[in-house]
Amino acid sequence: MRKRKSNNLFARITILILTFFVLFVVTSMVFRFSKKTRRVPGEVSTMYTRIEVLNGCGVDNLAYKVSLFLREKGFDVVEISDVKEPNVERTIVIERVDKNMKNAKVLGKIIKCSNITAMIDSTLFLEVTLLLGKDYKKYFVKKVLERKIY
Repeated sequence: MRKRKSNNLFARITILILTFFVLFVVTSMVFRFSKKTRRVPGEVSTMYTRIEVLNGCGVDNLAYKVSLFLREKGFDVVEISDVKEPNVERTIVIERVDKNMKNAKVLGKIIKCSNITAMIDSTLFLEVTLLLGKDYKKYFVKKVLERKIY
C-alpha cells in the first residue's frame, strides 16, 4: 500500500514538473516568434538594412567612424572603403534594391540627408550605399567625427 502511494506521489510530482517545463518552453517560443524583426530606427517592422559606407572626401577614417555610428543605430554596415578620386562635393544616400527608396529614406531620415537617389543593383547584396561628400559635417555630430578608433 505504501509503495503504491509513493509511486503515485512520484508520478504526480513528475507530471507537475513536466507541465511547468512545457509551459516554460511554449511561453519562450511565443515570445521569441512574436518579437519584431531587428529594428531600424523610425521603422518598427523594417528588417535590418545592410549598408555600404564610402568615403568620397578623403578624410582619414571617416567611413569607419560613420560606420560605428550607423551600427549603434541598428544598421548592418557590410562594406567600408574609400573612393578612388576623393572629390565628392555632396553626401548622397543611394538605394540599391527598392524602387520606392524605402531603405534610403530611412537612412536619410536618421542622418537628416535629403540627397537621395536610386541606383538599383541587386548583385551587391546590400540595400543602401552612403557616399560621404565634403559636406559630411552637416549630417554627423562632432562626437561621431572625433571618435577615437584605436
